Amino acid sequence: MTSPGAASAFNWQVPGISIPVPPSRNPLPAQPEPWDNLKFTPTGQYDVRRHLGVVLDEFGRFNRSRPRFLASDLAWLAAGASEDGHHTPASDKFSPEWHDLWNSLPTGTTGSDARKQFINHVRQLLFDLATLYDRITGGTTLLMHCSGTTIPNAPLVPEHLKAQVYLPPRFIAEHPEEHATIAFLVQTFIEHVGVPTSRDWRARASQIWSMNQSRHISPAVLPTALIPDRASHRGTLYIFRGRPWGSLRMEVSPSVATAPSASHTSNDEDDIYDIDDITYNEDALALITAFERAENLEQENSGLRDALRAANNLQEEMKSDFQARERVLEAEMEIMVKTVTRLERELSTTRVSFSPRSPSSRTPTTPLRSQPAYLRIWDEPRLHALHRPAPLAYAHHALMHLVESVDLIRRLSSVFAWPQEISKLSGVQAEAVDGLLEAMDSDRLAGAGGV
Repeated sequence: MTSPGAASAFNWQVPGISIPVPPSRNPLPAQPEPWDNLKFTPTGQYDVRRHLGVVLDEFGRFNRSRPRFLASDLAWLAAGASEDGHHTPASDKFSPEWHDLWNSLPTGTTGSDARKQFINHVRQLLFDLATLYDRITGGTTLLMHCSGTTIPNAPLVPEHLKAQVYLPPRFIAEHPEEHATIAFLVQTFIEHVGVPTSRDWRARASQIWSMNQSRHISPAVLPTALIPDRASHRGTLYIFRGRPWGSLRMEVSPSVATAPSASHTSNDEDDIYDIDDITYNEDALALITAFERAENLEQENSGLRDALRAANNLQEEMKSDFQARERVLEAEMEIMVKTVTRLERELSTTRVSFSPRSPSSRTPTTPLRSQPAYLRIWDEPRLHALHRPAPLAYAHHALMHLVESVDLIRRLSSVFAWPQEISKLSGVQAEAVDGLLEAMDSDRLAGAGGV
């Protein structure tokens, strides 16, 4: 085991890509757990990604598709659970996965927030699969879930519970006549599944914690719509709040939307009430509506924060890549400078060595270097016959008409361009080029002028 900060330095991360280390009750090891030991927890999900690493074959792909990659890690951990046969643990105990999740996270707000986020990611993956299941089959799926958790000491009645429901928005929009039926199904689920689930949850939790906290329980506020607004205008999550027992009932074969009934049992036509005819506490209704809006805004803000984090990660990745490219260019430039310096040094050490003229061969007013070296080679081939190819010594008079062209090449072209430019001159034999270039370089180093 290592210190808590050691895991963040794990070498699988690459510049510009960083997955936050999940909070953990115990310090995370520097190496991920073996595949067969991974559990359905934030730490298990993190270790799946540590095993797989990040996608590097396309610049920025991991950050752009981060939610998909992390969802695939959850799917890897979840695959096969519906067929594993472990569906009936002891009736007075939570499932092992519940304990794994609870024990993997720290206590307090940090652990609570991480647990909620993990559960929300699982629900999102479930809803994503249900959405695609409907699309590829052309069918309709209805998913209903009650968590079982309630406010301590709250009455175990439907109006204190709520159900998270997946519904295809297309079906809801195209079949308003079925809204009452759907509301009735969800209410029945809350009454006959949600209430027993909450009772079981409280009994199991009482073996772990004290469930006798004193807390003021506000009166439940009844919903006013058969189908609530979606939690997100782009999503498929509907949060149904429970109603009192029997407040919604269905006719045997409803042909139109059936409104909720009142609690009285009169046989009059007034036995069926429109939802707007029921009187509610307006202040409480406004408060619960504000809470629902705040919850929806928080979910949207969470999505925006995720998008902002992804953008920041992409920016860091691009910055890191730019810095890496800059370092490569600097290294290449340094190599090029060293190469040019070496070539110039080699050229300077291999230039033709000239012998001085005899003082008697010139008048006192004639400078020692009044002519370029290559012109002196042509003019007096006997002086440098040992330093140049033999054909040049015999053909120098035939090249005198090129003196101005050669001098122009020497003064206006770079050293590296001389061979190419000389080869373009007509009448210059290939055997004469090397000696000519040596003489030109000698003049360049000595600072000689033109002809």
